[in-house]
Amino acid sequence: MCLEPEGLSNPVATCAKFAPNPQVGNLHPCSASILQHVIGPVSLKHPALALLLAVVFTLASHTPWAETPLPDLGGAESTVLSPAQEQALQGQILRQIRATLPVLDDAEVSAYIRAIGNRLLASAPDARGRFRFVVLKDPAINAFAAPGGVIAVNSGLILSSHDESELAGVMAHEISHVTQRHLARSYAREGGLSLKTGLALLAGLIIGAYNPDAGAAAALSGMAASQQERLTYSRQNEQEADRIGVKVMANAGYDPTGMPRFFHTLARQSGQQGGKLIEYLQTHPLTQSRLADTEARARQLASGHRLETDRPEFAYLKARVRVLTGNAAERAERLATLARKRTLTPLESYEYGLALVARNKASRAIAPLRHALESGAPSMPVRLALAEALLEAGKAERAERILERLRSLHPTSPAVRRLLARTLMERGKNDKALELLFAGMSRDDADPEDLRLLSVAAGRLHRRALAREAMAERYFALGRYDEALQQIRLALQEEDADEVTRGRLLRKRAQLQTWLSSEQE
Repeated sequence: MCLEPEGLSNPVATCAKFAPNPQVGNLHPCSASILQHVIGPVSLKHPALALLLAVVFTLASHTPWAETPLPDLGGAESTVLSPAQEQALQGQILRQIRATLPVLDDAEVSAYIRAIGNRLLASAPDARGRFRFVVLKDPAINAFAAPGGVIAVNSGLILSSHDESELAGVMAHEISHVTQRHLARSYAREGGLSLKTGLALLAGLIIGAYNPDAGAAAALSGMAASQQERLTYSRQNEQEADRIGVKVMANAGYDPTGMPRFFHTLARQSGQQGGKLIEYLQTHPLTQSRLADTEARARQLASGHRLETDRPEFAYLKARVRVLTGNAAERAERLATLARKRTLTPLESYEYGLALVARNKASRAIAPLRHALESGAPSMPVRLALAEALLEAGKAERAERILERLRSLHPTSPAVRRLLARTLMERGKNDKALELLFAGMSRDDADPEDLRLLSVAAGRLHRRALAREAMAERYFALGRYDEALQQIRLALQEEDADEVTRGRLLRKRAQLQTWLSSEQE
């Protein structure tokens, strides 16, 4: 038996040498609560998004793979989530985002955005608990935050930001909406929402935003229209998020004027669209007085802080996002034409190399990437791209040398870990890849792609139970609970499932079975 079509090509069997860490093996706990508010719902145009709220709501009253008790939802006051309940809900929301929205699964881009977010959070005095950051593959200029500190950033927002401080400004603004709990506070002032009304309202508004023709949106349009202000930030909320956000930016070393500068860009682009609001402005109303106030505060803070200049790495991040989310063939052809006219800049050479790799022409990508590196481009992103090109071109040994050097310099980099694991597996060093991936699994935010690679490496080493369990964790992280349950059942049938592993798997199976059963009632 194997885990096709997930990439396990060899039967999985026993190997007692490398026992899984009990903490690593456990799927990440989540707590059931109810989604009472969504801060700044992202306005995308993907039909699958119409399912998001329906899925969230069916899951909201259960606790899969968790030991956190249900919050009391009996009274009106309890329909406003406490900070602790929001944190408990975080994992569940993140899984539904992965299951429904177009997540950009790139370790390098994700790590960059997470680093910006964590830098801002370190200067946000009201930040409690841990935030999660996710990048969505969508050209709309938008970002949103959800209960528990889940911050989603569209690829379109990254590409529209002139420099890192502008992107950081939007992220600081969204973080401030979460830390100040704006929608929860508005619900509390109005005595809270009933559970039924709150769920219907959110479903109607979000499904309508994503897919206006959806039947569910039409059915709920009257209620949604009457309650629109509940899900749109008030002027007071916006001014507070601006005021706190620019201060957080300055304390973190970012130029606080990046926030009003980007808002000016949004207002200008909306004007060019005949007055049609850009997605972000639909839930974040921008007035002249608000913009003037934010500019004044930002200038004052900028004069009193030591701020870094824009990092060159940000331009390389944008180049990577362009290739990953756009037409790689067109980018490669345009840059090839440019190269015939003049010498490409380091940034252009980097992007050209990325586009060639994306077009499965990795051998041709090596030269422009080497040129970028020799011409003064930032070492980390270019060396990663060069290692990937070498790997895809069948030169895994050379790729491994580059990645081992990067690992010594950046031991916690998820991008280095993932690419090195792939390289080790290509060279038949599955035991080393397994060990490397397990080192990364000690976190409670294990990445689904890393879990897939872990499962494949375990399968090649004939680790049947471990391969199944890793794949179950991957399905769980993606919100695919039936498939997670199936992998647990298969793992329990494997001969190498020892007593400790079986006990852990049995607990997971019981929790998922109870939850899925109650869902069908």
